[in-house]
Amino acid sequence: MRLSYVLSTLIILILGIITASANTEIKHFVPAAIATDTNGQANVDISAVLRELDQKITTPTIMTAPYTSADMQTIACQQSSNSSISEKEQWYLLENLVAGMSYELRVSYAATTPADFSIEIFTLEQMASMYNLTFFTVVSPMYARVIASYAGLSVVPGLENQRIPYNFVLEKHVFGLPMQALKLIAVILAVVFVTFAWIVPRVLAMIDKALADDLKQKNE
Repeated sequence: MRLSYVLSTLIILILGIITASANTEIKHFVPAAIATDTNGQANVDISAVLRELDQKITTPTIMTAPYTSADMQTIACQQSSNSSISEKEQWYLLENLVAGMSYELRVSYAATTPADFSIEIFTLEQMASMYNLTFFTVVSPMYARVIASYAGLSVVPGLENQRIPYNFVLEKHVFGLPMQALKLIAVILAVVFVTFAWIVPRVLAMIDKALADDLKQKNE
């Protein structure tokens, strides 16, 4: 009875840790496997397209799969009146992606942040189309754009003009779960194993012994 209660409590704690996602915006995606362009050509110099895009957008932060974390990023809200367009959007270049594999992009930010975040994902072909560049569709990097919209009500003037700090993560999924979650699960399972294989039996034995000694004293 005591053992089942302890086990159920640990399971609830594990599920709570794994599923916690407060103040987080998540975007899942699976890169498509593409081999040729619309004109039947392939093996295109992607770097030339990337160089052209660097002239059109803010220099992107490179995020390399299977896992990259870009901490302490800042962004201006879309409603900001004293920020440029380049300050209202942050671009990320997603590299080393494997076609057919599952990934997620994750924005995390403070609970006190009066803003809503959104993540947009673009293939290199879509980026080239947006900026009227010549491009041949091949297996290639992808781009992500993060924007934030002011969502609070405040009597403090100009609050929507403040830059918002956030963290951004690219993470590969393994067995349908983020890599870091699997590491956490492995640690928790190890702790649970040690607990039930060594600690719990000894604690229960001590409790049973104490109860037996107490009962013996009463009977005497």
